[in-house]
Amino acid sequence: RESTDVAKRRKWKKFGQAAVDEDTSNVTIQSRDDVYLEDPNADEDLQEEDVGKALAGNLNAFWAKQQRRQLERKYDVDADGAG
Repeated sequence: RESTDVAKRRKWKKFGQAAVDEDTSNVTIQSRDDVYLEDPNADEDLQEEDVGKALAGNLNAFWAKQQRRQLERKYDVDADGAG
């Protein structure tokens, strides 16, 4: 399926080099095939890691950084302490 706008554009008159060339080897075609990607880290066993603990650690680090930035803005201080 494609949108009605795409169908309308397909009916437009070709212009530029596309109007001159009979060769269609330069045409982009959208593939409908499934594409499978491999995980380069798949051989590492991630089941041993505690996902909840890692997520909590990331969120805590993010929250601390946000609080620090808020204080820096409030007191007009640069991150490197130059003031």
